[in-house]
Amino acid sequence: MTEYLTSVARGIPDEDLTRAVARQRLSSRLTDHPVASLPDCVQMGRAVGLSMSEMQRVTGLARQTLYRQLPPEGPSERNPSRPQASIEVLMLLAAEADYGSPALIGRRAGLSPSLVTGVLVDLDGEGLCAVRRDGYASLEAAPIAATYLSLREHLDDLYLRRPDAISVYVRVPEDQQQAFSRAASTVLATHEHVVMPRSTAPSMMVSPELAFKVNAPTIRRALAVTRDVWDDVLKEVGLDSSEPVITNVIPPGSQPLVASDVLDTFLEGLVDTGASNGDAVREVRAHFSGGVSEAELAGRCVTMAALALRRIVGNDGEPRPIVDGDSAFAELEPAHAVPARKEGSKVKKAAVAALELATDRLGPLPGGRLGSFRAPGQSPRVANEVRPTSSDLLDMARLSGEAVGAAAGLGTLDALPAMRHVVSSNED
Repeated sequence: MTEYLTSVARGIPDEDLTRAVARQRLSSRLTDHPVASLPDCVQMGRAVGLSMSEMQRVTGLARQTLYRQLPPEGPSERNPSRPQASIEVLMLLAAEADYGSPALIGRRAGLSPSLVTGVLVDLDGEGLCAVRRDGYASLEAAPIAATYLSLREHLDDLYLRRPDAISVYVRVPEDQQQAFSRAASTVLATHEHVVMPRSTAPSMMVSPELAFKVNAPTIRRALAVTRDVWDDVLKEVGLDSSEPVITNVIPPGSQPLVASDVLDTFLEGLVDTGASNGDAVREVRAHFSGGVSEAELAGRCVTMAALALRRIVGNDGEPRPIVDGDSAFAELEPAHAVPARKEGSKVKKAAVAALELATDRLGPLPGGRLGSFRAPGQSPRVANEVRPTSSDLLDMARLSGEAVGAAAGLGTLDALPAMRHVVSSNED
């Protein structure tokens, strides 16, 4: 009896179930309740056959960020907690779909045979898999109906608290609708995409459209992910790469976003680098009401980067608000000398780089450079005014987001209040 499950959990075929669970575990990284670390979720996604573009779609992370989560070349083993290992072994059993040894079951996910053996014995005792032994005391296990039911329950739990997603619509050639429909079913989750015929809205559509969801922190990132997904669909159809013709993009919720490239870049940076509550942070960004210049927003982002650097060394003090080059310089000088440990090196590197850029480019003068007379009778040294370019401001936001995200990943700073500070109408 599975009536207590959602229709999505009930409708996924057994052979697709492990990939569906892997998707939901990856998307949990955007919520306040991630089920496992990002490297573990990415490695499991790879182990059960998720493509890199599909992992981009469900996490909204940059491709290079996902690749960084994979283990280095050569043998390596993970040792997740027992509850996490139990779910992972159930997924791997279902992916194998037949009897396999502990070494065979755990090989793609980097789990040691001894860990898998212990988990299989426990699962067998709970009636969640079938185990057989030969005369040499070796062990093999296979999935049973209870294996798939347990995975459906786990999927349902994650699906019901999934993050809101951005909907993207891409034009499909009318004479190849069926081919694109088959290709999309191979590349994308069945319950998260649809190929709509033109008859769906003949007054607005000029051809069929492929609609799917992207769990990206910003629309700009969603469009970048869409290009990668579209490339995979074209490969399945057998066509050369081309730019997708995007007909519509619908952000989650009905509240229109007040545009800010600085905020979007800051959000992308902190999600890419380690902040696990990306969906909640995105909601805060969505409530930005405007009235603040991009330069002021960039200064606030750099202030949060300075705060992140203070927190990783146990400093409870507040940095001075970064509003110009001189205030950035005043925070930069002690930042250079911060004795960050190895785990905090990413925070320090990004924060110092953001402060250096703000010192040089935030203006109105380069920080720490005063005009003066060289000597009697000689021309004075003049500090020339500077105006930050859009590229300067986005670089400050990106570096600041990386510092805050890395600190959030270490548990020394919460990205949510950091974003609230940046988008607030008035400085406290």
